[in-house]
Amino acid sequence: MQEEFFVSGTASCYETPRLQTGTVIESGNPYNTRMIVRRPLDRDKSNGVVVVEWLNASSGYEIDSTWAATSYEAYIRAGATWVGLSLQNNVVQQLRAWSPHRYGALNVEPLPGSSCPASADTPLTPGNVKVNNLAYDILSQVGQALRQPAGVDPLHGLARTTLIATGASQSAARLIPYVNSVHPMARVYDGFFLAIPIFDHVIRRDRAFDRLGTPVFKVMSEWDLTVGTVESNDQPDGRTLRTWQIAGAPHTTYQNVQYRIPNNARDDLAPITFCTGLPPDAEPISLIPSRYVFAAAAQHLIQWIRKGTPPPTAPRISTVPGTTDITRDQYGNALGGIRLSQHEVATATNDATGCSTYGWHRPLDQATLATLYPSHRAYVAQVVRVTQRNVRAGYLLQPDARTTILEAEQSRIGS
Repeated sequence: MQEEFFVSGTASCYETPRLQTGTVIESGNPYNTRMIVRRPLDRDKSNGVVVVEWLNASSGYEIDSTWAATSYEAYIRAGATWVGLSLQNNVVQQLRAWSPHRYGALNVEPLPGSSCPASADTPLTPGNVKVNNLAYDILSQVGQALRQPAGVDPLHGLARTTLIATGASQSAARLIPYVNSVHPMARVYDGFFLAIPIFDHVIRRDRAFDRLGTPVFKVMSEWDLTVGTVESNDQPDGRTLRTWQIAGAPHTTYQNVQYRIPNNARDDLAPITFCTGLPPDAEPISLIPSRYVFAAAAQHLIQWIRKGTPPPTAPRISTVPGTTDITRDQYGNALGGIRLSQHEVATATNDATGCSTYGWHRPLDQATLATLYPSHRAYVAQVVRVTQRNVRAGYLLQPDARTTILEAEQSRIGS
């Protein structure tokens, strides 16, 4: 079930010094924005989890990135409720222009003459990631309203035992100051799921922050390492922090693109364009299905919040020490990291660092495939072995493991 709601109030803006608790700059700025709610129709199928996503604004229009890239099938399968929140001025202005009648009153800008920082708009750079405008307080207020609604209940009585804030790419980057500086004051969310974060995504590890006990889960693609900092890419796991890195995974996934193409056509938005100048015989988009790992991480995060059960750690993608340069095998595939069978039992080169955020893939030649997999049975056996190993390690859920094995069985590799 999907519904749209309008949300209004007055919001504060914050100073968010790096890795420190923030301070309020100014209060009382009126705002009016919208949120989209996707929830189970049958309350008996709800698991009580509410995921609030900072909708992505990188393309100049909103993208429900974690819904698409983290696998909406997993949300539905688990019975979670997803909430998409409009927080950035550029996409609010796009909505206003797209439908003045419906969205003309939306506004997330402070009052004229305000002391609040300028708009948190694209293009995102390492220098403006802290610029938050009113977004952080709106995020807190919406979370509180979802937890304890007064008047209209957007969840129609569904249980809401676990509240998670999430964002992908630049939205994840903008969440980092919220996590480090605003969450210690607001304390609205039970945990944070940071999908494919970029730039500086170091999480506080001081005693005051650690006492909050709020789990933070970062799941990174291969591409993210190339635009991250060495410090954030290599930050060790801790009592309330997990970082998973998926070898071969692109920043913008094949599933994300396939999800967006019909939506862009429906809404008269510009079609998605890919890069030119790829290596010979290569095609856009690395095909490693990172959504499977996102689904497993989300389930671990819920159990971490509810039961205190820490998720498993995972090996990091291999890089040249002190740099963000990824080391690769003889086929050009990244070493280290979480290695799904589509990467470990390779049938192609999947390089996630070229072709903008999409990466590219190039099938291995027939002679190489014949050497690696002398029979179809041998290929499937390797896929089963790696897939079961990932299930045991906690990086893959059983439904996605079954899909992986079925796809291998239905392929012609080794035939």
